[in-house]
Amino acid sequence: MNVSETNINQIIQDLINESSSLDNILRSTKVLAYQLKNENLKQWAEAELSGYTIGTEVPNYRQIVCEVRGDLIQESYTRVLQQRDQKLPTESLSDQKRILLTHHTTHESIAELESHTNHSSGSGHLIMALPYQFTSFFDNIILNYSIERMYKVFTISQIVGIMSKIKSQLLTFLLELNEELGYGEVNLSAKSNDIDNVFRKTIGSISGRNISLTFGNENIISNSSDNAQTKNVINQVSASDHDLKLQLNEIINTFNEIQKTNDIELSREVTLEVDRLSIQSEKSNPDRNIVAQSIDILKSMTTSILANGVTDPVFIGLNNLINVVKQGL
Repeated sequence: MNVSETNINQIIQDLINESSSLDNILRSTKVLAYQLKNENLKQWAEAELSGYTIGTEVPNYRQIVCEVRGDLIQESYTRVLQQRDQKLPTESLSDQKRILLTHHTTHESIAELESHTNHSSGSGHLIMALPYQFTSFFDNIILNYSIERMYKVFTISQIVGIMSKIKSQLLTFLLELNEELGYGEVNLSAKSNDIDNVFRKTIGSISGRNISLTFGNENIISNSSDNAQTKNVINQVSASDHDLKLQLNEIINTFNEIQKTNDIELSREVTLEVDRLSIQSEKSNPDRNIVAQSIDILKSMTTSILANGVTDPVFIGLNNLINVVKQGL
């Protein structure tokens, strides 16, 4: 029995054992990836162990739907009324703003995700504060009250679901890999393409099949093509010029709001691309080649231009908007 086969069977046993740490399992998987000389498995295991950096593509199984809640306040000359921890009416927002607020991508390492579940019975909740400028989304929706604080709420069970999906797909990969490699000495160079095919059919397929994610009564279906470009199909995006112009205006307004409410000065390059989008949004037939070029440039620049306090949620929101536009081009 060769070393790789021994490691495969040990990882399989660890996956079956509910008490085994997923962080440790992925470390063993990383060792196996080096033995197999498989770059796909190596990169995936490393990303799960270290966490996904902002701006890189994150698998669909790490996307969760959140409830948005907030603390409301009403001031008058005689009294101050407060309503704490109220569910906010995100269903009244535009599709893009609703996606921005209610969708969260978990970039954390597996060790960090496991630490959340280890300190909870599985029925707890986690919250993530949202930047104050997003409260303006509700200015014409919530009347007589102002929003003092706003945050996303998601459940520990959703985190458990992410880890369960990883375990299930990794187990399938290893079982099929065992069948592919067989027993005895194996020429790994000759099997390289076969191993890649097994990866794409199992772990790689996470980004290639429909996954239904739910929070309460809300549901979203995430889907992506074989080249792992994520598509949100909760609202099918029409490729019409009218819809494209609306989407461009949403992106332009988001950049302008970020700059205005956070006192951030956008770089000349970013301003130029936003201006190019603005010009195209005013045309009856936007030039989709120009739009595509500007969208790609803005996507690559977003992380570096935003203040640290708002980078994560704002970038994810803009990414969603940008992906919506890219689908219709």
